[in-house]
Amino acid sequence: MIKKFTDPNGGFFDTPLDGEPLLIRPKDISDNATPSGNALACEALLKIAAYTGEGKYRDLAEQALAIMGDSALRYPLGFARWLSAAENSAGSTKQIVVIGQAGEEIFDQMLRLIWSELRPGVVVAASNFPPPNEAPSLLNGRIPADGKATAYICEDFVCKLPATDPEELVTQLRT
Repeated sequence: MIKKFTDPNGGFFDTPLDGEPLLIRPKDISDNATPSGNALACEALLKIAAYTGEGKYRDLAEQALAIMGDSALRYPLGFARWLSAAENSAGSTKQIVVIGQAGEEIFDQMLRLIWSELRPGVVVAASNFPPPNEAPSLLNGRIPADGKATAYICEDFVCKLPATDPEELVTQLRT
């Protein structure tokens, strides 16, 4: 996406760089019945930044947000997905990690608790321990406490105390 669709002036074109030659490469920024590709790309970049900790993705998302300018303030119904992305960009993204063994009762229970409510602006990474080499940075250094399935709730890669009990996890999710 970055290589083929990035507009150097911010945001993303609707056609790839190596696509059919056009007089003008289209770049629709308004949301219609479906969200614009630019708004979805912005949200994806914010989530990738939260998984990896790499600022280049957040920088690209913020450059994309800049192209909507005052349009979203004047016509908010035409920029709903953009406004959601802007809200996610404005604060810290909550990150949740569950590490242990898939299929283990507590591991699965923790995941069910996390997904039992709508949690916009939250990214979740779950893995068996040890995580694979290609796992996102969010999983790095996370270990099961006392050999039990463990949940970490973090913001900007700074985590609260690990939770090994589903009730501890519920308490931390509420704060």
